Amino acid sequence: MPVGMYSLQGGIWRGHNRSDVPASSLNDGFVDDVTMPVWLGTNNPSNNVGCLYNVPRTTVATLPGTQAPGKIWQDLTITGQVTITQPGQTFINCRGTYSYTGNTGGGMFFLNSQTLSGGSGQTVAPTVFKFCEMEPATPNDRYNGVYGHDFYFYRSVITRTVDAFGLYNPGNPYLNTEIACSWLGNLSWFNDDRQAVGDGHGDGTHNDTFQNGACRRNKVHGCFCQGAKFNTLNPGNITLDPLTGRDFTYATGNGVTPLDASANNRWPQQGQCYLGKADAYYPVNDIEFHHNWLWNFDNGFKLISSSTGLGTFLIDNVSVHDNVFGGVWRNWGGAHRFYPIRYDNNCTVNGYKPAPGAVFITDTWNNVWDPGANPGVTYSDGSPIAGQPVRHRFDTVTAA
Repeated sequence: MPVGMYSLQGGIWRGHNRSDVPASSLNDGFVDDVTMPVWLGTNNPSNNVGCLYNVPRTTVATLPGTQAPGKIWQDLTITGQVTITQPGQTFINCRGTYSYTGNTGGGMFFLNSQTLSGGSGQTVAPTVFKFCEMEPATPNDRYNGVYGHDFYFYRSVITRTVDAFGLYNPGNPYLNTEIACSWLGNLSWFNDDRQAVGDGHGDGTHNDTFQNGACRRNKVHGCFCQGAKFNTLNPGNITLDPLTGRDFTYATGNGVTPLDASANNRWPQQGQCYLGKADAYYPVNDIEFHHNWLWNFDNGFKLISSSTGLGTFLIDNVSVHDNVFGGVWRNWGGAHRFYPIRYDNNCTVNGYKPAPGAVFITDTWNNVWDPGANPGVTYSDGSPIAGQPVRHRFDTVTAA
């Protein structure tokens, strides 16, 4: 039996003592924050998230420029970029396939209008996505799936974009976003990251499932996040397990090198699952990240409190609990080796603020390694990884 949180029952990962969460309105046995999201490609009968199996959709280029507030869009395949201009739009069983060919950022679904903003509270209706999929016809290393604020994303899928979500609200300190019970991952990258045009990172495309570059009030729960990256120049490098979508196999070449328990190697794996970085417009605060499954990452949940440009920000009111970390993770070496949860001494997580110079603590908030994670691997002190509480890794920054 795994530590504390969940067990395998009839092929579905179910949590313990979770009778407080609602069952699906589809009466399909899916229970929010309890059932592991599964997505094995569009229109697969084994999916429990994403577009509804064998429900026909009509193909359209995009939405009209003028949208009535509260409009419902249902059973569509949308081939162009979708820009949301009015609050309260609802998308049900819609699949976005927009393929961006430029060299700047943005999103397949773009929600950056200030008419959508909830101000200091949720005073406008959010955009809602239910049973939707966002997968560009041509995988892209520059565009996100959803970019913006004031939305609710439920039992849906984003794959083969650079980041799944760009969480930003340049004109307002509040995101007012909730992402729940969705399958997210296999994001797009390539090794040289467009060095020829002078805007690359130099170490390959950086992928984050959730990039919260500014603003507060974001909830993420019940999601499965797949950290294995999709190589746009050599799609055969990474292949997901066709039966579960959790594990992956890889082939060397084109920037992908062998992965083992001792290698300092990031190429097959996404950088961060959740990156909160207070360096854009406002401090990053008010985050709830719980009952998620994180598979095959460099870092899991990572906060960076200070950066150049805007000085030093504190990050507080962050709750990270009851998450499962599985698959094969990058081994960073040293005493910690793995970074499932990482933040610095200007951050307060679960009410705990590390002192400058602190190195790690063992989790007491039910964040655990899956029993099959990094099999046979231990920390440098000999403690096993698989099936055990994770360790929080700390960095020291200049005190605020």
